[in-house]
Amino acid sequence: MIIIGELINASRKAIKAAIEAQDAAAIQQVATEQAEAGADYLDVNAGIFVDPLGQPPVGGRHFRGGVHQHD
Repeated sequence: MIIIGELINASRKAIKAAIEAQDAAAIQQVATEQAEAGADYLDVNAGIFVDPLGQPPVGGRHFRGGVHQHD
């Protein structure tokens, strides 16, 4: 059986805040917890919606540091 962790999602308040603050350690902590709990793969959604006034999205940085990045 393949287990996919899905808690790294910008719709979650804590994850959205970490993305906006560019807090890679917070994202990595969630990823590590999921991997230690048995996740084989992680479904990461780090997209932040564009402001209706046309402001660019926040958090354009890719999180690396031990977590596989998929472009």
